[in-house]
Amino acid sequence: MLDGNNLGLPLADTGDEPNQAAFHPNPNLLNTKPVYRRHHKRKSSTIYVPPRQLNEDSHTRKEDNDHVQLIRGATSFAGAQLIAKVATFVSNQFLLRYLSSSDLGAGSQVDLMTGSILSISREGIRLSSQRRDVSKFAQKTRYSSHGKAGYDTRVGLLQETVNLGWLAIVIGTIFTCIIALVFEIYGSWPLHAIVITSIACLVELATEPCFLIMQLNLQMGVRAQAEGLANIVKVLVTGLATVVFKMQPFTGFAYGQLAFAITVAVVYFGTCVPFSNLEGFNLTPQKVVMPRGAKYLNQETYKSVKEFMRQQIVKYFLTEGDRFAVGMMATLKEQGEYTLAVNYGSLIVRFALFPVEEALRSYFSRTPNMDTRCDVISGVMRGYSYLMILCSLFGSQLAGYILYTFLRIRNVDVAKVLTAYCWYIPILAWNGSLEAFIQSALSLKQVRNQSLSLALAGLTFIVLLYVFNSLFHLGSVGLVYAQIGASSVRLIWSSVKVTEYFGSSYWIFASVPNKIVLLLSVGLSVVMYTFLYPINTFSSFAISSLIVLLVAASAAFCERKKLTVLFS
Repeated sequence: MLDGNNLGLPLADTGDEPNQAAFHPNPNLLNTKPVYRRHHKRKSSTIYVPPRQLNEDSHTRKEDNDHVQLIRGATSFAGAQLIAKVATFVSNQFLLRYLSSSDLGAGSQVDLMTGSILSISREGIRLSSQRRDVSKFAQKTRYSSHGKAGYDTRVGLLQETVNLGWLAIVIGTIFTCIIALVFEIYGSWPLHAIVITSIACLVELATEPCFLIMQLNLQMGVRAQAEGLANIVKVLVTGLATVVFKMQPFTGFAYGQLAFAITVAVVYFGTCVPFSNLEGFNLTPQKVVMPRGAKYLNQETYKSVKEFMRQQIVKYFLTEGDRFAVGMMATLKEQGEYTLAVNYGSLIVRFALFPVEEALRSYFSRTPNMDTRCDVISGVMRGYSYLMILCSLFGSQLAGYILYTFLRIRNVDVAKVLTAYCWYIPILAWNGSLEAFIQSALSLKQVRNQSLSLALAGLTFIVLLYVFNSLFHLGSVGLVYAQIGASSVRLIWSSVKVTEYFGSSYWIFASVPNKIVLLLSVGLSVVMYTFLYPINTFSSFAISSLIVLLVAASAAFCERKKLTVLFS
């Protein structure tokens, strides 16, 4: 037999009906079976074209490259977040010398308005965009008939992603007007502060097309750079407005938020505009050639956006109910104390756990292999199990001394809230990773059922809040305990769904920490409670810190093989 490649013949059937698969953007479809070429003039002439051999390691190498790229991106994101949070933390300590608890309460109100607008407007669209894989479309060609990109090409996918970003801008503009009106009617804000905060939200929403493009191409370093620099600028502007120029707290924090949005916009547009020129897509809305005509979004993307938007709106009001409850029931002074404690407690969540959660969403959406997914999620959950040991058993004992001695905060209520929050951090970590897996790997029908768990969690929160605050009068500490109970409901539901996906509970057993480390931690924790607690001297604090380092070192030693593989 003769090789069609050696004869220069096309790898297609040239009979009465041409084989269009040879010209399909995905040529691997030709590898399913041999192709024969028959001649009309000579029946005896039949040329066998052998199927193209695929490289068995190609998909493995692609997954490995994505894995390495995501680890590097998450590491750079976490590093930039750490630098930004440390700078923000130091600056906030400076501001605390000049601002009262009521002033910090005003800042929490500005954050509440900003977070409400941005979360409702864009989080569902971001989740929908993360389920798309740009690496499948290597071609950058356009359809020449109408000058528009094809939906099954790389440039078409990028253009449709830009259109998704503009959808977030439209939705965000509507919600900005609605939420600003609500704060004007029911809040105690000056009108000009609400206007400045609204403008800041619109400026930040304008960067959403750029954000989605960078996220789709796993360019997490751009986000780290933008948010890291913007956080530093925000603190500096807030300090200048409130301390130097003596502006009202609401106005000062609003200008700080506007400076944050402008900095983010400069970084994103400065990076994305050259990238769009290189790839050939536009940052303005453009129609994409679909099978049934040119449209801005295909039907599958539209359904995905609709489902995630509905889910995120429900999730926001259920999971952020504590902030609304605090805003309605507490004074600005009490809000400032609660915000202060939560900000200290959530530092590890912001600069360490959140980047990991974002990286997991991107990784699971691009890795179809079930075994790989199981290994990754069980490994992450196992790491968070060690975090649970450090935060719950030891962090809760050290929190009060750190707050009193190093931060110079003598408020007893703040210390109690921070101590309770140490038990909340591991649940936040587990929940974030499992929900990232569910939103990226499971079907839309399975994700849709998550709203039921959120509703049940919201009901649990209301009941526990009434029990802890009205019956036991625990105040802000009861609010944290109610959050722990509500998050535990979500954690149980997520665990059940992930177990159904894998068909076994193996991933749960793989998430359990090393028994030696667990027994050592419990024993040393008992020693601390018996001989060192309460920790109110430097010597007891130093001994307790050494115990924590001993537990962390033992965990690293027991997991040294996995850590070597991870960072090699």
